[in-house]
Amino acid sequence: MKLSALVKRPKRIFYGWWVILAGTIIGAIGGGIYVYGFTTFFLPLQKELGLSRTAYSAVVSVARLEGAIEGPIAGWLIDRFGARKLMVIGLLMFGAGFILMYWMDSLLYFILVFVGLIAIGHNTGFLLGAFALANKWFIRQRSKATGFVSTAFGIGGAVVVPILGWLIIQYGWRLAALVAGVATLVIGLPALLMIRSTPEGKGLLPDGAEAETKEEEKAEKPSEAAGEISFSVKEALKSRAFWILSLGFNMRMFVIGSIWVHMVPLFVWKGFDEQQAANAIGIILVCTIPSRIGFGWLGDRYPKNRLLMLCCTIETVALIIALTTQSLWLVYLFAIVWALGYGVAPLNVSIIGEYFGRKNFATIRGTQTLSYALGTLTGPIYAGYIYDVTQSYETAFITCIAVYFLAGLVFLLFARPPKPPTTVTSHITS
Repeated sequence: MKLSALVKRPKRIFYGWWVILAGTIIGAIGGGIYVYGFTTFFLPLQKELGLSRTAYSAVVSVARLEGAIEGPIAGWLIDRFGARKLMVIGLLMFGAGFILMYWMDSLLYFILVFVGLIAIGHNTGFLLGAFALANKWFIRQRSKATGFVSTAFGIGGAVVVPILGWLIIQYGWRLAALVAGVATLVIGLPALLMIRSTPEGKGLLPDGAEAETKEEEKAEKPSEAAGEISFSVKEALKSRAFWILSLGFNMRMFVIGSIWVHMVPLFVWKGFDEQQAANAIGIILVCTIPSRIGFGWLGDRYPKNRLLMLCCTIETVALIIALTTQSLWLVYLFAIVWALGYGVAPLNVSIIGEYFGRKNFATIRGTQTLSYALGTLTGPIYAGYIYDVTQSYETAFITCIAVYFLAGLVFLLFARPPKPPTTVTSHITS
């Protein structure tokens, strides 16, 4: 017997994991600068542009609403032309928007750049695109892959938010925005070279199976694995599960939007300075990393709606801690508990793939972002208005606690998997 026959060759790493790595790098940029980092610009921008907190929150909320309106279109384009092309466009818009912020001098300029470039670029190039990759390259390990992509947002936030806070304090928000835009292009564009939109484009099938035919090797649209559920967009919209999930996410986004947009002002209201606030956010996001991975792993093994309920309950407790926070150690306790519950983020995405399939995932996911735009829009504005009227966030906190608790009940009691459509794939692939 030949020696080569006795030596077991190491199994090659499935290319999908390299795609996830690239998506993770890009997600870290978007998460660090936009999702979590933009709160560091809140107070200096509000002061320089002479805005009330309601007005500033309205601009950010309109950007999120725009993202929700854009969602179905961007999702359809991703399903039609592939995530990679849309991610290139989105990343260029995002980077250019932050570079242009350097010369910002009016509210109109802020709206045009933030809503017209940065928000569109992020939703297309970082959010929908990255999560679409995880859901098109994986089925059995969908939640785990989504968890890794989601973890990128936490990693990016943990690293970038304290740096942005330091740059703003030392050199001003304009230079911080310029550095953010240049870094996006320098780091993000090379990472995009690793990305392929679907496994079929590499002669593979989800989770690492080899495609059987040359036709499959050339395919750019995902084929359907044996027994895989595949809803059309119309079928998904007719399902009760779609709208129940939308209701739960609507309630959750009301709270998430309120807290994250106002995170730095919230800490300042509690008596901490802006750098301490930025550092606290970094601590929160470091703690979300194992939580995201853990819930991504759990999501492949246990009902996702129950895990969503669990996380809503945990974050409700965190908000109660934050409401009563008067010392630094309670801030750290809030950070740990909030981060633990925030690990649910991968399940927000992977539950769509599990319930409705991967073929039309981006379009269905994009359509759902439109369906829960109400919470995304109203949460930050409500918190800003409460502060402008009362000079306190206390009422906003109490409202968020109640809404979050009810969201958990919605997920637990009503968000069951939909009945499969009449057409379920039954052909066999190796």
